[in-house]
Amino acid sequence: MNIVARPGGYLYQRKGSQNWYLRLQYPTGAMRSAAAALLGREVPKKIEKSLHTMDRREAEILAGPEVLEHKRFLLAFSHMMNPGQRRRLSLEDHAVIEAAYTTPSRQKIVIDPLPPLHAPGSTIRSDDGSMIIATADELIFLDPQGNQLKTEPNINTAIKITSRTEMTAGPPAEFWRAKTVRGPDVDHEIVETWIEERAPAKTHANAARNMLRLFREVTGNKSFADADRDDAKLLVEELKRQGNVSATIKSKLSGLVAAINLEMSKKKPRVKFNAFSGVAKRDPNDTTNRLALDDDDVAKMEARLDLFTADELLMWQFCLRTGMRPAEVYAIHEEFSEKLAHNPHTGKPFSCRFIWINRSKNEASTRRIPLPSGLIPYLPPKIEGPMFVETLDNILGRINDKMREVGITSIDPKTKRERKVFYCTRHRCRTRLSDGGIDEKVERWIMGHPKDEHHRYGDDLANYVKLPWLEYLDPLAKRPPSFVAQER
Repeated sequence: MNIVARPGGYLYQRKGSQNWYLRLQYPTGAMRSAAAALLGREVPKKIEKSLHTMDRREAEILAGPEVLEHKRFLLAFSHMMNPGQRRRLSLEDHAVIEAAYTTPSRQKIVIDPLPPLHAPGSTIRSDDGSMIIATADELIFLDPQGNQLKTEPNINTAIKITSRTEMTAGPPAEFWRAKTVRGPDVDHEIVETWIEERAPAKTHANAARNMLRLFREVTGNKSFADADRDDAKLLVEELKRQGNVSATIKSKLSGLVAAINLEMSKKKPRVKFNAFSGVAKRDPNDTTNRLALDDDDVAKMEARLDLFTADELLMWQFCLRTGMRPAEVYAIHEEFSEKLAHNPHTGKPFSCRFIWINRSKNEASTRRIPLPSGLIPYLPPKIEGPMFVETLDNILGRINDKMREVGITSIDPKTKRERKVFYCTRHRCRTRLSDGGIDEKVERWIMGHPKDEHHRYGDDLANYVKLPWLEYLDPLAKRPPSFVAQER
């Protein structure tokens, strides 16, 4: 009977990260008990950790000591639980079975052998005629007719595993300190660590990776640690040459700024100066002033909803009725519910479905959004998993195409760019809330805009405060909550 787990794959990459991870598994209770004696520490069923490198070869070296430790443990455990395996592997046949484990630090931890469960050569008979024949290695189980049923190792696993430590010649620890010839890619590690720890939206994560690649191209592979302001300005100039406006450049560089700031906050930072911080300035001469969609624009689109795909319709309704950023809507994969016996504003019971937005753009982006009644018919009975099939870029591109088809257009004479795009549903929502007399604090918590005070856990406003204003974003709503409240 083989009760020893296979080593499996030690290195893997998680979805959304380009860093390599190490996985060590101790799936059975017997393995974890043996590991406590062998390694001198308790171990869980599974250990997973980031190696903070995108280079597979470097990851193998960084994981080397722990992989070697795990493989030697599996071998020692296998010898202990399957004593006869030593002869099958043509290993030296010891009088006393001894499974040895040697660490890279040249220590040898020897497992004291477990005693047999039944004395070798004995026969154990049962009242029903079945029997067990004990050999030095195995227990052979026979039915009353003498047919063999199964075999098991002849060891008493109920006995506590003990061990002793000896010194032996083994691979020196210095062996595992070797590095690859070209060394680690520190800048990639800095970017990927920021993505792992801060979990930005996929578009922002990819933008940071692309900016690192482009920065290396324009500076001749200069590193973050060696970069100065002039190097960062080279990147800005290249982005301008590609046709990006100043607001877009600032947005694209924000990932590099955040990643380096995170690295500089550590005890031993590998970068001392953030060359990208503040290097991209907004230029009023190349900024397109977006216009909020008005009621006529919304009516034109609502009249052509039959031409929308399922993904386009859901995205349109979500942004129109909540003011959320399209990337925030696209990232939704679950919902929550809330029930209150007493709404302090109305004195009546309150219940709603709501979603949780997790830091999509900045710290203030983290917030709850209750789902208004006008949006519910477009949603599944319960949101469980991603709601969209197509890519975000494809969905937004086709909605913008439909806006132009129905005559929603306004070209900025200064920049020659479109002033009314799908994102302007967000401008419409903010304008409608402001015109309705919403309190500024409530507006910030609905729109996810930055504010002066620090964003602290527990600061979020109650859903029963926000939901009436989200209902007011419905194109058919006539009166804001403030006027309705005055009539009560």
